Amino acid sequence: MSLKRSWDLYKTTDYYYIQRQQQHQEITMGAKHSSMTHSSKKTKRSNSNVKLNQSRTTATYNGYQHQSHQQSLKAPLQNTISTHNKDTINDTTYSISPPEEQKLGDINYKYINNKVNEEACQHLFNRYADPDTPDMISPEGTQNFFEDLGLSLEDVLVIVIAWKMQSETMGYITKDEWMTGMNALGVDSIDKLKQKRNDLEAVVHNSDEMKDVYRYTFGYAKNKDQKCMDIDVACVLWTIMMGQQFPIVEAFIQFLQEKKPVKVINRDQWQSFLEFVLTVSNDLSDYDEMSAWPVLLDEFVEWKREQQQ
Repeated sequence: MSLKRSWDLYKTTDYYYIQRQQQHQEITMGAKHSSMTHSSKKTKRSNSNVKLNQSRTTATYNGYQHQSHQQSLKAPLQNTISTHNKDTINDTTYSISPPEEQKLGDINYKYINNKVNEEACQHLFNRYADPDTPDMISPEGTQNFFEDLGLSLEDVLVIVIAWKMQSETMGYITKDEWMTGMNALGVDSIDKLKQKRNDLEAVVHNSDEMKDVYRYTFGYAKNKDQKCMDIDVACVLWTIMMGQQFPIVEAFIQFLQEKKPVKVINRDQWQSFLEFVLTVSNDLSDYDEMSAWPVLLDEFVEWKREQQQ
């Protein structure tokens, strides 16, 4: 399964998408009802509007810590072992913003980059926004956005950009998330964003930041009405994010596809696999069964050792 296929599935299975469609229908029906009601009255109001109160998603940065220094940008991921407990989630705060919120137009942002033209950012957002939900870019528009950047959906930089935007749902970008990402990157056009490719690739080579990207990805990729991630989506993401650097990833995916021990991946399994590839050798000789690894990893190691005999 490709990430594009995963995005397409959100159109029919994701609660957030369905909710947005229902809100759009309520706005449309409300407008029609308002028009019929006012036409029957003697006094007509020329400027009647139907408003739907919606709580905007405010970008949060739980679980991420900004790296202000430039050390170890080229260090491979395995050179630095995470100091986070594998069962601890959202234990740090990522912040590159002033403490107070500033307001531009009708959108609240955690921080503002004065070098970014807000109007240009919103105009660019409108190019990709869904006509039915103008404050949202749907999977089709998101795919067009990445194609304009020259990125395939299987490129790890797609995930890095989503992390910069703090997108909550795979394949979707809200206006707040878009503005957050553009301000974080300091860009307001496709050409300027293309020029940031080296900065985005630096994230991939930065051990600490890439671990933050990995932890973020679980919430980003799973369906919002479920606690777990689909196994096919997890396998695609593992291949994209770690497959080239850690040979054990390919063997683990083979195990999942052949033995089918689970249908979904929970958060503990997702987080533990990162620690597993960082601390356990490829021959699994130093794997400790007495450690608090998930049963899934115990079963994988047992299967792999049988393959090696």
